[in-house]
Amino acid sequence: MKWLAAIAFLFVCSTLGVYVKYSSDINSGVNKKTYINVGKGDGFYRVLQNLSREQSGVPVKSLRFYLKSKGFEKSLKMGEYEFEAGTPYVSIIKDLVSGKVISYKVTVPEGYNLFEIASLFKAKKIINSREDFVKYALNGQKASQILGYKVESFEGYLFPATYDLTKSMSIKNIIELMVQTFQREFDKVSQPTKAVEGMTKHDLVTLASVVEKETGAAHERPRIASVFFNRLRKRMKLQSDPTTIYGEWLISGERLKNIRTKHLKKSTPYNTYTVRALPLGPISNPGSHALKSIFNPDTSPYLYFVSKNDGTHYFSKSYKEHQRAVRDYQLKRSARKGKSWRDLKKTVN
Repeated sequence: MKWLAAIAFLFVCSTLGVYVKYSSDINSGVNKKTYINVGKGDGFYRVLQNLSREQSGVPVKSLRFYLKSKGFEKSLKMGEYEFEAGTPYVSIIKDLVSGKVISYKVTVPEGYNLFEIASLFKAKKIINSREDFVKYALNGQKASQILGYKVESFEGYLFPATYDLTKSMSIKNIIELMVQTFQREFDKVSQPTKAVEGMTKHDLVTLASVVEKETGAAHERPRIASVFFNRLRKRMKLQSDPTTIYGEWLISGERLKNIRTKHLKKSTPYNTYTVRALPLGPISNPGSHALKSIFNPDTSPYLYFVSKNDGTHYFSKSYKEHQRAVRDYQLKRSARKGKSWRDLKKTVN
């Protein structure tokens, strides 16, 4: 019987030795900062093989045993991963299973339209194709389904904010996240005021998008909004250059560099020089300040405004006064010399 006890003892020692080695293997770490990119269709074993090529001494057998014992073979999440030198292999596997991918902070500025957002995400390498983003964002059927009412596209509903995005996110995921953010922020500022009586949510977003593009000065937005409300009440055309520019952008896919008389006369659903109403839909994605200005516009007598070339505007009650302001601020070269809308930032800061 002594020999049976000896065999049992040796078996226990052997098993213990294997366990100690296995435990040591999976708790050992990578010897340098390591990046792992998991693509579509990649499995754990392929990732381990790639890791083994990049790192010396990767305990592939122990890691495969660990994966099988935990049932993790098919639990890999797509995306980019980053691990510091010394990170235990067991921690790496847990992160790959939980999807703890690298995220990138991307700030979408107020007033960007869907074309500009697509270019931004492409430049930040969040998306692979600018064209695919634009195509999805212009899909009115998908946008109408998500928003619950008829719209031409997702324009106006891609809320400008700072987002934590990952390269594994689909265009659909990104757009839905931005729309969810819009819904949340819109609900914060919306209120039943006299100014917005009879207007639909889409009307409000559309008007806010025009206000957003007309001025970068936050303090001016309620006054700009009041001008447009006054003009709408009088059945006057809004005559907003940014709406004309956007209409041409939709047609060509590129920003109109120089707006000319022929563009102002061209009839499109977005040209408010020809349409005696709001444009067909939003022309940009308004931020909180622009949305607030729609619900809380100034009470003013103004019907016109013209740029003072420094990021702010001169407001007029009559067309005669407006013509004088145009001469003073636009037609005189001396009024424009050395001035820029960028000066507004210097004033604010």
